[in-house]
Amino acid sequence: MLIARRKLVIGVVGLAAGGASFAAVAASCSDDEAPPPSEEGNVLGALAETVIVPTAQAFGTASASLAASLVAFNAGPTTATLVAARQAWRDARGAWMRSRAFAFGPTEEHDGNIDWTPTKPANIDMTIASKTSFTADDIAALGTSSKGFLALEYLLFDPMATDDAVLAKLTTAPDAAAKRSYIEALGADLSREAATLQTKWEAFGPEIASAGNGSNVYVHAQTAIDDIVGELVFQVDVTGNEGIAAPLGLKTGGTVQPDLEIARLSDNTLDDVTNALVGIENIWDGTFNGADDLGIDDLVRKKSASLADDVRAKIAAAKSAVQAVPPPMRTALTSATPSLQAAFDAIIALKKVLAADVVTALGVTLSVNDNDGD
Repeated sequence: MLIARRKLVIGVVGLAAGGASFAAVAASCSDDEAPPPSEEGNVLGALAETVIVPTAQAFGTASASLAASLVAFNAGPTTATLVAARQAWRDARGAWMRSRAFAFGPTEEHDGNIDWTPTKPANIDMTIASKTSFTADDIAALGTSSKGFLALEYLLFDPMATDDAVLAKLTTAPDAAAKRSYIEALGADLSREAATLQTKWEAFGPEIASAGNGSNVYVHAQTAIDDIVGELVFQVDVTGNEGIAAPLGLKTGGTVQPDLEIARLSDNTLDDVTNALVGIENIWDGTFNGADDLGIDDLVRKKSASLADDVRAKIAAAKSAVQAVPPPMRTALTSATPSLQAAFDAIIALKKVLAADVVTALGVTLSVNDNDGD
């Protein structure tokens, strides 16, 4: 979700071609023989190879599966294909939210096209009324509020309607064929964005891995650490403040703002928050899909084992607090406000220890927006 963007301290320049091996690309970052990587370099290499690039690849794969499910739905719109398309949307969105932990560099160029909020339903309806069929190129030419995950959500989900009622809008309504074509084209455009983003991360990953050791992007390893830790701080803040505090009304004097719930039509907001925290945990621990390597935890643990343990405990506490909220959020906003408040408090507690203690321990320089919010 594109709420606000912090600026990368250095530009994304000199990326090596995608598809090459990590070792080959990293070696090409300098004409001179590079010295052995530092401790920070080992962690950056592990994060790039074990977490960041595989996470981007998982998003690319899930988005391609989503696009295929939408082709199938358009060709044969039934309850079964609608349910399959919705599940593929949830799977791809989960992969996207887990990738938010490193939403800098290449992601900044694609963020809005993939996940802009808020959508503008009136604009989507107007576009659908303008023609009978659509392509990915048609979608690419539209504004960000008419495409991406939340545009698909608007057309595929309705928490107040039955599956049959949603299906009827997409099969028997006068504009049903145009809507399905638009849905298929949205999926194709999203998959293309995800594939391009994957390619860019496959090229940018070795630049992180070789930071301070021949990278064309990061002359110093510390600058890469600044970007990674700064993004963790920023994303924890966004997860708590935009994911929970805004709809709960904590920013508006306690008046609940249900329209500010980002994935409200799909009842997916709590999963969004959980997946964002999982992505943050993956960067912290250096883990992804069963693989376990070096992470930011290892750098902090060298400075203070108790601080590293505290962060790990706060990540677990935040995840547990979110999982304790009775779903969906749209009902929890009025029936389970204490549990939502507890989840917000746990997330902000994590944000504070990252923004203060971890930043100090690692000598991180935060950019302007990294430490916004509570």
